[in-house]
Amino acid sequence: SSLANTHSPMTSEYTQINSAGALLSTAQEMAEWYNALFSGNIISAASLQQIEDIDPSSWYGLGLQHSLWKDHKGFSHWGDGIGYESFVRYDPQTGTTFCMLMNNRYFGSTERIGPLLDVLYHECPRKPNDAGISEVLSPWEMICSATVAPKVTLTNFGSTLLTSVNIHYQIETVDTPAVFNWTGALGSGDTIHVTLPQITTGDGFHWFTCYTSLPNGVSEGLTYNDTSISNFVANTGSSVPGEISEGFDSPVFPPAGWTVNSFSYLQWGGTQLAHSAGTGSVVATNYIIGFASINLDMPLIHIAAGTHPELSFDYAYAMYPGFSGDSLQVLISTDCGATWQTLFNKGSLQMFTAPTTYDIYFPKTSAEWATETSSLASYTGDVLIRFREVSGWGNNLYLDNVKVSFPTGISDEKSLENVNVYPNPASDAITVSGLPENSEIQISDLSGKLLLNQKTLNNPATIDIHNLPQGIYILRSVKGVKKIVKI
Repeated sequence: SSLANTHSPMTSEYTQINSAGALLSTAQEMAEWYNALFSGNIISAASLQQIEDIDPSSWYGLGLQHSLWKDHKGFSHWGDGIGYESFVRYDPQTGTTFCMLMNNRYFGSTERIGPLLDVLYHECPRKPNDAGISEVLSPWEMICSATVAPKVTLTNFGSTLLTSVNIHYQIETVDTPAVFNWTGALGSGDTIHVTLPQITTGDGFHWFTCYTSLPNGVSEGLTYNDTSISNFVANTGSSVPGEISEGFDSPVFPPAGWTVNSFSYLQWGGTQLAHSAGTGSVVATNYIIGFASINLDMPLIHIAAGTHPELSFDYAYAMYPGFSGDSLQVLISTDCGATWQTLFNKGSLQMFTAPTTYDIYFPKTSAEWATETSSLASYTGDVLIRFREVSGWGNNLYLDNVKVSFPTGISDEKSLENVNVYPNPASDAITVSGLPENSEIQISDLSGKLLLNQKTLNNPATIDIHNLPQGIYILRSVKGVKKIVKI
């Protein structure tokens, strides 16, 4: 190698690396080590789980990185010294380990590794009968119906014509999978989109699993390529009626009601390594994920007419020198994601909050965070809000303190015009006059939690509040909002 140093003893050169790699191993030894480690033959399952716990801000864990080669995910690590470079990768889907040692440094290593990985994953001899679900097209992200007709991509991984296969599918893993018997003619290496019979789901977050069996009536040639998984939120119940405040402080991500892209490494992730306030934030790892578009969706929100809602959030971002393709968009939908309107859109040249850096960006001070606010006053009813990050392979973008609030909507200055609410304070019931018949009245607490939803059958209308604890509440209607006091 042109970078090799031959003017000092090599023993000295390699022992100076210390714990970063002061061991000499062959490629065979490294492959055997990774196989033994990930097979559970070296450390306990709990310790292995800690090693595999990767922080999304860097894709880095305890001596391992997430590794993505086209459609294959794995764990890997690079290493280099004077005149040498090494790469080792474990693929949990196939259970294979790849190791390559090179007598050069920083010169064409990716160009050499890539074709070999393509051979490993895509050019190995095919089994005669081998099928699989290579992608779930639906459901994923958001659905707004209790029923969904799943749509998946069926791939013939085998070397012979595929004429029949069983497709198994289920929501969660506690149900008995439904089975769809597919028949047709699918050539070797070809794909087809298959729409499955409808299934029913409930409100909230779900996993959808789909896999194949008995291609051409015989056992699968390989089993690792049978299954695909997606996650989604079904908005079949009540939307969130009031304020939302999310600081991403919980280690569980995404928060309840929020959704990210389907089952993929290329998505937003929660991190405890940076925050505007609290202990955590959410990050899009542009430094690593390359060119991609990833979505983070808030829970379905209900905006009552006459209120003055607004969306606010904090963000931090630094550019990678020479790369200006990153951008952040905030979108809103009033038809459950069928169409979207833009609330906020900035590219990296407009949104950087810290100086450019060649390193992976981590905000270190509160001064590196900016706050954006967008009015939602022109929207009513159930809405979805989406944070879409478009990566140009630049640097990391962080979000924190996402809020939907009604800063002026609960004040008496913006209260119900020409509408009377009495008595106020009240103990058992209140009377509301001045509203049109068949109007909707909502009563929520100060956190935004909906406690009562009622239609006015006449004018004036009487509302029973005797079950509410003592306190201050917000009454919302088509004509505005008002504070009421229960005594």
